Amino acid sequence: MKRLSIFLGGLLFVLSALPILGVWNGFGSGISEFFLGISIFLPVVFAIAGLLFSIFGSKGTWKVVLILLNTASVIFWGFVLFVAIFGFQNP
Repeated sequence: MKRLSIFLGGLLFVLSALPILGVWNGFGSGISEFFLGISIFLPVVFAIAGLLFSIFGSKGTWKVVLILLNTASVIFWGFVLFVAIFGFQNP
């Protein structure tokens, strides 16, 4: 069960990082539009769920790496959402 938790934490991190990686590579703008078309909050939800799964995973290097990556993803998407919601308002 704990190994499944680590696997799900990694999978959810990849899903949370996919929209930004698609934009940086140039070929994946369709991926970003798909995720953001569903909801602007979807990547941060994936990151939070990945963080929770990573916390409850088995001990070891993978657990620490996934916790750090998912935490960085939550912080990044939180900043992007903050800018998108409050930064682009009309004066």
